[in-house]
Amino acid sequence: MSDTPASAPVAPDAAPPVPLQSTFLTDLRDTILAGKSLYGDPTSPRAVEKLAELDAKIAFGRSIGEIAPPPPAWTPQRAAQERLAQEFPVDPTTPPHPELLAFQTGQIEALKGLDVREQANRAQAVVDDVGAKTSRISSRYAFARNETGEFLSGSQVVAELLKEAAVAINQFVEPGKRADTLKLLPLSRDQLELWAVRGRNIAAYTAVKARYGL
Repeated sequence: MSDTPASAPVAPDAAPPVPLQSTFLTDLRDTILAGKSLYGDPTSPRAVEKLAELDAKIAFGRSIGEIAPPPPAWTPQRAAQERLAQEFPVDPTTPPHPELLAFQTGQIEALKGLDVREQANRAQAVVDDVGAKTSRISSRYAFARNETGEFLSGSQVVAELLKEAAVAINQFVEPGKRADTLKLLPLSRDQLELWAVRGRNIAAYTAVKARYGL
């Protein structure tokens, strides 16, 4: 038998658990300041003394990372950012998951394998379908009129959708593939409308950010 003592188990590297009182102290302070605690009036001597104690404990807790830092001070910019987050819970300029993006762009790139006649037939089929059936995505153009006062034709609606899609293509597709992607996009209504929605959302988000000065 070896005389070498067994090594003590090594504790895994892990962050220490955050104490349950990490929000208790700040919540208690807020309650006292609101005048809703057993201390009554927050300006009373007992309340002032307790608040001083809590401020010291909270400051110490923050210095060692047990209590979250205070929220940033309210400014017009913070109010604008909060308003933007309410209107756009998901930032549309955030790229899709890489695997999803690769799958979707791969579907478009696969259309490159069609010969010229097949591509022309598919493009015409999309134009005819868009002209005959209004979808939730194309509905904004259902009653739009062109410069001659006529309702937009199927090909004109496709052109408008492609303009919207270009915003997203330029945002998410690598530069070397953008031209081919835009050329192939009208061959698939599903892909055209998918990218049009993305571009529409990005354009709306960008406009709101600019209006809010962000």
